[in-house]
Order: sequence, then C-alpha cells, then structure tokens
Amino acid sequence: MLPFDDYPHRGRVLLGRLTAGTGSSRTGYGLALQRLTGQTACAYCGVDLVTDYYRWLLLTVDHVVPAGEARRLGIPGTFSEDAMNRVLACAGCNGYLNRYRCQGDLRAHRTVEQFVELRDWVFEERRRLLEGRRQQEMALFGEQPWSVASTTLTTPSTPSSLARPVDTMESRDRVTIFLDDDGGYRAWLAANPGGLVINSYRIPSANYLRLHQATCRTIDGDPSRGSRWTADYLKACAADIGSLHEWARRRTGGTLIPCRICRPLSGTRRG
Repeated sequence: MLPFDDYPHRGRVLLGRLTAGTGSSRTGYGLALQRLTGQTACAYCGVDLVTDYYRWLLLTVDHVVPAGEARRLGIPGTFSEDAMNRVLACAGCNGYLNRYRCQGDLRAHRTVEQFVELRDWVFEERRRLLEGRRQQEMALFGEQPWSVASTTLTTPSTPSSLARPVDTMESRDRVTIFLDDDGGYRAWLAANPGGLVINSYRIPSANYLRLHQATCRTIDGDPSRGSRWTADYLKACAADIGSLHEWARRRTGGTLIPCRICRPLSGTRRG
C-alpha cells in the first residue's frame, strides 16, 4: 500500500502546491499536508509523528521525486512541487539519501499519469533503500557508541589504498572495492568498459546490491554537484558476474538487483 492511496483522488491528479504558512514543517507545509491527506506518520518507516511533543518535533515534508532530480530530468515544477509528490517523513528518513538519483523510466514525466508512475516507482525504491539504512543505524545504536570513553575516528591518508583486489574465501573471487576514491574508481571504469559494478552501502547490505554495467550512465560521468561516487556508497567491481554474485552472497547473503537502465543481465551477457 502506498501513502498516496489516502490522498484525495488517490494522489493521481494535481492537488496544488502546499502553503508555506510560517515556513516550519509543523506549522506550514507539514500541517497543510496533514490536513489535506489525513497522514500522521512517516511515509517511509511508519513512525507516528503526533503521539507526543518530541515525535512531533521530528515531522518534516519530503519530495518523493527529489526537487534536484526533477530539475535535472526536466520534470515541470507543476508536477514535482505539487502535493501529490510530497509525503510526511521523520527527520531521520528525510535526512538519508540526499544524493539519491532516479533510476526508473526517466522519460515518464510528460503527462501527469506518467509522472505518477515514476513517483510510485521512486517511492518504493527509496523506501526499500531507507530500510537498509535504518538497519545499519539501529545496529550502530545498539552498540551505544556514545558510552565509549575515548573514540578516535580516522580517515585514510591515502584514499587509493582502499581500492584493492579483495580475495574472498579460498581466493576464488577477484573483486575490487572502492571507497572514498573516485579517482581510482573512474580509472577502473575506463580500463574495464566491459566490466560490472555493484553499488551498495558503505557497509554492504543485502537490501541494496544494485548491479550495473561499467558503462552505465547512472554510475559514471560527473556526479551531482558536491557529491562523490564512492563517498556514501561502496563500489564493488569485477570483470565477471560470477565473482560479484559470490562476493554479494558471502558478504551479505543477498542477491544482485540489475539496474533497469543499463540492464546488465539482458541478452547473452555474462552468466
């Protein structure tokens, strides 16, 4: 079930822009969206945002198809800024995936009906990705890192040292991992145009193992302004799909999800 099912006309027609009010989510856009749709919980994780004062303080409003992505794709503001593209979100969920890039049918925004299809696809995709991120955050919370008397966080002085061939169990697989090393990653792509790439969280999760061709435009080229390819996400690269399947299985127990844009498993591509 999608949150839009409770919107007027099931959120499948233009509903108008939300009024800013005071500019605060709780007394402006958020309040307007609540009154329009009757929603009181985060659309992504389901946490109730009105049970008590402190939960209410977490209330924000999120663009499902992000405003920056809408501009990049040429989606009219009439669609992207409409209430049908807005959901209530807790501050935690709204703070994740700020560099999300749409990977659905990027042509699907010429009509309201097409935009609604794209919005629904993006919402499901983001909800799934956020679930994986929440699991990581919950695991960190369970460790109570604040209770450690002295914790020193370090960053590698030479990021390229993180780009290394990784021998998995019994050295049967050869996978190169890139973290915080866009230069090394881009060099690998240039040297391996027929290769394959897994995009996953910095701590790999079975909830997000997106498989791409090395030439896929969603993982190559110039990243969004102010972002980097290997900062928020890990890139696992290999020449053959078998190594990546085995790496994903052993590291996360998960299976690869092929990109819908480059379709790395189509035709007679590596098996």
